[in-house]
Amino acid sequence: MRQLFFNAEKISFYGPDGKRVLNKENNISEAVFTHNTDNGFLTSESFYDADLVPCICKDDYFRVEFARDKEGRISGRSFYNTQDKKILSSNAIADFSWSAEEAFDFGMQSYSAHDYDKALQFFKKAADQGNVEAQCLLGMMYGQGDGVKQNYKKAVKWYQKAVAQGYDLAQNNLGLMYENGQGVKQDYKKAVELYTKAAEQGLDIAISNLARMCEKGYGTKKDQKRAFELCQKAADLGEALAQCLLGRMYQHGRGVKQDYKKAIEWYQKSAAQEYAPAQLNLGLMYYFGKGVEKDYKKAVELYQKAAVQGDAKAQSSLGIMYYFGEGVQEDHTKAAEWFQKAARQEHIDEEYSVTVAASQYFLAVMYDNGDGVEQNQELAIELYQKSAAKGYASAQNRLGIMYQYGDEYFKQDYKKAVELYQKAAVQGYSEAQYNLGVMYEDGTGVRKDLQTAYMWYYLAHLCGNENAEERLMSLNTDKTKISEAQITEAKIQAQKKFDKIKNIIDIDILIDGLNLENDQ
Repeated sequence: MRQLFFNAEKISFYGPDGKRVLNKENNISEAVFTHNTDNGFLTSESFYDADLVPCICKDDYFRVEFARDKEGRISGRSFYNTQDKKILSSNAIADFSWSAEEAFDFGMQSYSAHDYDKALQFFKKAADQGNVEAQCLLGMMYGQGDGVKQNYKKAVKWYQKAVAQGYDLAQNNLGLMYENGQGVKQDYKKAVELYTKAAEQGLDIAISNLARMCEKGYGTKKDQKRAFELCQKAADLGEALAQCLLGRMYQHGRGVKQDYKKAIEWYQKSAAQEYAPAQLNLGLMYYFGKGVEKDYKKAVELYQKAAVQGDAKAQSSLGIMYYFGEGVQEDHTKAAEWFQKAARQEHIDEEYSVTVAASQYFLAVMYDNGDGVEQNQELAIELYQKSAAKGYASAQNRLGIMYQYGDEYFKQDYKKAVELYQKAAVQGYSEAQYNLGVMYEDGTGVRKDLQTAYMWYYLAHLCGNENAEERLMSLNTDKTKISEAQITEAKIQAQKKFDKIKNIIDIDILIDGLNLENDQ
């Protein structure tokens, strides 16, 4: 049993015939009810007038039992007068103007019970009266598609209302919308501004997000030291994202001296809170044996924990483990299943976009070869194209080969092949560099140019392509084709390209460099 208070300024009581029998003209200002949790009834203890003086209103209504209908209205079960005589039948209805606090309370109860339609209704009642928590929750529901159709613009609208009242969580969440360009034009500076406001109020997740922006130099000056200090502050508060970021900074020596042991320590703290990126990163540490003894089984265990939470990188990594039988029994069907899960995710975040593209490529190769899945070349091509569109070099090179030689699905197109090889080559993909060298040497799809061909072969050689050495040797021995001066210049240009490429290759990304293609 508990008392509930309703602002009854707009109370209206209706009889069975739909006629209003009690309304605000009766000077009812507030009604106090007791909620009987056994039967759901609300029993009126007293009606008060505008001066909060107890009163008995029209027709001597004294005791009223209520229950809520599906629309959240209060339906009168029985109306009694002072002689305890029933004077209205069960279909009498009372409509109340809910207080913000009461509407929010019922919204939370409905949300916890996964009754999202009712939660949305009550949160809106509270939000319209200025309740910042309800406004922020509405933003989260619309932003995440949680019980409602995802609508970034509506999410932004509700976050802005809460931000106008200085609510720290809404400031942080709106910052994320600006960072990702969801419902608003992407604006890193605005995101940093909002994260800063929330961080100044001590919100740990906002401190973490601000640290991320400082680390990357998004919307603010790149400052690894400040990023580390912010991470440390939020991590000490127990914030999982900050603990994971701190682990990464120790792992790579960003803003602090590299220390794998400390990286492991912070990853473990974050992973203990079931934070998927930390579980993934800790798994990678076990996979590569950094700060711990190499342990594929432990890596698989951690990837699994992150993967079931929907982390695309963990799903892709788990697919690789099943494909090669590392830490688990080799199972190409399961590998395909995990690649499929990752491939279906279309993250805006650039880091995840690379992972999704890689998974789409790996899955395409498996469909192309009928490896772990039923062979389906049309689906393979669709996946190659999706991956290539995201800038994944392996897929771009594969499509280039298809255009170069042509088949039943692709009309031969040398220029398109060169275009795709070019895109993959500048990312450091040595096979595409080699293929581009062949196109320039043969004058296929481009004007024949042996110096440019030599440059691409030499770059492929620098990137570890063994086939390029044979081509270089052939050109080196026939000085009637290319002069020493041209060779020297080609090497200089190749070295310049290599110096740029080697700075953008992240050797810690597990999925890079793996080749699932069937050589036969």
